[in-house]
Amino acid sequence: MKNNISKYDLWLGISTGAILALVPSFEKYSKLGDPSHWPLQLGWSLLVLFTILNTSRKSQLNLFPNPLLLIWILFIIWCAIGYFASPITALSEWKLSIFRYSGYFGFLFLGASFHKKGETINPFIAHSIIGFGGMISLHYLAEFITTSNGLIDPYSVPGLMGHKNFTSSAIAITVPISILMLKKNRKNRFLYLTIITISIISIILTQTRSIALAGALSLIVAAIAGWRPNKNVWIAITGVLCIAIGLFTQPEIKDRLLDPTNLKIRTIFWNHSLKMVCSSPIQGVGSGQWRVGFPKYGLQGTNPSVAEGITSEVRPHNDFLWILAENGWIGFGIFSTFFIFLWFTWFKGITKESDIEHQVKGAILTIITVYSLFEFPIERIAVYGPFMIIAGSITRKASQQINSILKKLLLGVCCTSLLMLIYSSTNAIKADRDNQIVLENNSNQDASKIISSASKAISSWNELDRFGNPLLYFAGMGSMVKEAKMSRKQKFGIKDFKKAEMYFLNALKIHPNHVVTLYQLGNLYTYRGQFFKAKKTYNSLLKISPRHPGGQLAYSMTLLELNKPEASARIIISAFLSPDIYLTDNYKNTVIKALRQCPENTSHIGLQKTIKNRSTLNDQQLFNRFQSFKMGKIIEKN
Repeated sequence: MKNNISKYDLWLGISTGAILALVPSFEKYSKLGDPSHWPLQLGWSLLVLFTILNTSRKSQLNLFPNPLLLIWILFIIWCAIGYFASPITALSEWKLSIFRYSGYFGFLFLGASFHKKGETINPFIAHSIIGFGGMISLHYLAEFITTSNGLIDPYSVPGLMGHKNFTSSAIAITVPISILMLKKNRKNRFLYLTIITISIISIILTQTRSIALAGALSLIVAAIAGWRPNKNVWIAITGVLCIAIGLFTQPEIKDRLLDPTNLKIRTIFWNHSLKMVCSSPIQGVGSGQWRVGFPKYGLQGTNPSVAEGITSEVRPHNDFLWILAENGWIGFGIFSTFFIFLWFTWFKGITKESDIEHQVKGAILTIITVYSLFEFPIERIAVYGPFMIIAGSITRKASQQINSILKKLLLGVCCTSLLMLIYSSTNAIKADRDNQIVLENNSNQDASKIISSASKAISSWNELDRFGNPLLYFAGMGSMVKEAKMSRKQKFGIKDFKKAEMYFLNALKIHPNHVVTLYQLGNLYTYRGQFFKAKKTYNSLLKISPRHPGGQLAYSMTLLELNKPEASARIIISAFLSPDIYLTDNYKNTVIKALRQCPENTSHIGLQKTIKNRSTLNDQQLFNRFQSFKMGKIIEKN
């Protein structure tokens, strides 16, 4: 294959990509909650905008009517219409999603419109992708070497992308692109082979199952397109398989890779996504609203930290179900058509003369399609940006160009979409910084600073932190703590905590199913002595998270205050509590009080046995009897 790669495209591209990969480590961004997210979105959008303007200046944009661009525009329009048709509560999440989808149009435009003799993929961007993935791989290897248990626990290796799955997916696209450039530029063979080698090693060390599956299937797809590996390639593939098998034979690694826990939790995500569709089949729950809708359908079966509201699930780990839940069947249909059209166009392009470029595009399409079924690449521009460029190049073909007016219009739409992405990224970075201050003040339990920082941070671009917590929840907590500290009252009344209540209620307008806000609002009503309101709030909480430890105990205590000791005891019996709660005075006193007041004619057999002859037992003996009964129930359930 003739060498068409200029030194400008090669070295400037690789340098640009490498610098872009290091952005998360820049001091300006490294202290953000997720430094590999918004800063990289800003960097990639600036890079693509520059490339489009530069290629346009050099008359290297071959603009013509492209069905793929039209499909994506329809997808953006439908998602935007969701603002009027869907129950949008977190406006900031909707805006960030719409601006992200709009920005991807610019990436797709570059891939579909770039034209240079003998090339369909912009060589500068191709080498930027290579430099980007190469730097991520190199950094990951360096961190892996300095991490003592990286092989057993790959999550402990702090790569530039923050999470091993983000790391492996960003690197995965680098490998086929590097192979393509290697075939085009044999002069720099050593450079490409080095990057390919460290990339594959890094992917293996991350032990990401979905990427391993995607990689294996991409080889099959490339073979369908006519790829026939030579002897050296077969040796390399054999070596990779031997390394992978060697890792898999390690007991700890094997057990973790075969552990079905993650898949079981994903089925909860997917099941809830389908329930969202049932509630809003046409328009969906709205772009960016999955995270606020998920708890509504129950948190039972999720990780304990999620059930308690310490952390939250913000994505369904399947892009297709994500789009289906948020944008309904019509949005899902458009999004699926996008992929179907890509696959149809790619398969249609297979001929006896299919070259390495076609095979590489098929491999990348396979990687993203498979990975989309188990993760969320659409959110991560480090993966989806390069993919959209390659996707556009799959459909690029010689065609009659459009007239100059439409050409300028289309170019204007493209640049506008990228400017939207740049604008949203800068707002998201500012929001992330503000949120870090709120979280830091919350960690330091500085009530006044929590209120001021949360009030300052809240905006139409910033309503939730990266864990899915509404910022007004923090303001409510700060306000409640501050008032309690300043007050000399022994008992609070209905006139207390007015500001905190307002903050909590407004937080629930943004995130109606936020577990921690419901829990603290219930506590607020309890402090005031408004037990009917507290009961209703705790009941809402436990419908979402039946095993919320604090909520179960608080609900039981509230029922006692409402003179319902039997109901209180039944709640305590079924409560799934952490061991430390069993040692608290609140728990012990609630149990004893409920058992002392429980009517003897209760229909609950276990309670009957527990309170039998209670008058002859002291409080400690009665409590011990109850605990023995409860522990027996827990063992029986397990």
